[in-house]
Amino acid sequence: MRLLSCWRTCSGRTLLTAQPRSSSHRSRKNVEVLRGPDRRKARVGYLLAALCLFPSCSLESASSGPGWQLDDDRDSATYDDRDALRDATSDTSDHDAPNLDSGGGGDVRDASDSGEAEVVPVAVAAGRNTCVTYSNGRIKCAGDNEFGAFGGAVERGDVNEPAIVDGVEDVHAVESFSSHFCAALMPGQVTCWGENASYQLTDVAPPGSGTPPITIPSLDDVVEIAVGDNFTCARLLDWRVECWGDNARGQVGDGRGGEGGSQMLASQPSVVAGLTDVIEVAAGGANACARLRDGRVFCWGDNTFGQLRRHTPDYQNDHEPSPLENERADEAVQLCVGDGHVCSRSGRSSHVTCWGRNTEGAVGDHGFDEWGIETLVIDAIDIACGAHFTCALAEGGHVECWGSNSNGQLGRGEGPRALPASYGEAVVAGLQDVVALDAGEAHACAVTSDGKVWCWGANEHGQLGDGTNEDKRAPVETLF
Repeated sequence: MRLLSCWRTCSGRTLLTAQPRSSSHRSRKNVEVLRGPDRRKARVGYLLAALCLFPSCSLESASSGPGWQLDDDRDSATYDDRDALRDATSDTSDHDAPNLDSGGGGDVRDASDSGEAEVVPVAVAAGRNTCVTYSNGRIKCAGDNEFGAFGGAVERGDVNEPAIVDGVEDVHAVESFSSHFCAALMPGQVTCWGENASYQLTDVAPPGSGTPPITIPSLDDVVEIAVGDNFTCARLLDWRVECWGDNARGQVGDGRGGEGGSQMLASQPSVVAGLTDVIEVAAGGANACARLRDGRVFCWGDNTFGQLRRHTPDYQNDHEPSPLENERADEAVQLCVGDGHVCSRSGRSSHVTCWGRNTEGAVGDHGFDEWGIETLVIDAIDIACGAHFTCALAEGGHVECWGSNSNGQLGRGEGPRALPASYGEAVVAGLQDVVALDAGEAHACAVTSDGKVWCWGANEHGQLGDGTNEDKRAPVETLF
């Protein structure tokens, strides 16, 4: 059976296929980008040819796997039997991928000579750290280890060279925002680690920092993970969303959080009220958003900067999802959430629209106001929201970023902040053929079609993974 890597980039639906290698295929990594009509932020590491989560991933030579079928109306996969999903995703006997070295360092050996599937970087996630998912389902991270980013395998302190996350395997999606990490595993389980002061890892582990990877027993049908600041959300196979962790601003979305609420901390996954037919969930800061099958977008949680698009007199938080008051909402095919701003991408026009916190220009309008109005920015095929900046992948494979540039996270030299391409130069210097992109707290990373990982921006904790602790104002090739 053929090994398939179908993965979504930084809220995106860019898919990549990595075929098994043989001695007759040594020229370059066999990477093919399949751009579907819709992208979202879960990152899929590797899947069998019998399983594909996206209608745009077409494999004429692959037979249909049991229990799964593509449904164009659903804009995602449907499943008939959960056991069939587990059987399909657990059977890798014909194409066992080589293991990553258990130590630090970013080299992944080329398995071409042995005929094994070559292990390649297939997705990148950037929060305060950088984590890269490989095609054999393992993760390497670099950066801040104060809260146990490496699962206990590495001593506390900054780590500027990529190291294996101990105790996490079979990963198809990993997310982080600040101090905790969650990975969606095949088939459908969730493992989280790091900071747990707000039960963002649930009460399976005691509150505190440095929690090693734990599996959340109440979740076994997860297809997408979204991580905010001290809270976590998961999209399930039945099209619902469950969230847990900090609920002080209603970010769990169950109607019980916020001022006067009965549940300021949700220690177990709680169903987000009133949401069905969800095909994407995105989180960041203290709010989250979901995209429904019909293209409508619902958001909940913090509304300090109008990121819920409900401009009430006191910008009240919303403890339950409410639809965006947005005439283009039914065209949305992708979302990303930063620390106070939100962006969506239209399927009809590829326009990127942003709103919310704009003190550093992350919304991309002409000013740097505290509350940015809804602004049409540029055309793109993928988007990623950093804390106070935004990046977009253009059709030609280059990246454009705008907003805060305090640590060089715009990737084009000096300057405190900048506007997007429609108002000035915004192209990240020297970066081409990008197929995966993500933006973190103050840095960004990309995977190019040759399998290399490039990062730029803040590097005080070694989060760029290039072996240094110096900020980089232009992309550098990393050790991943």
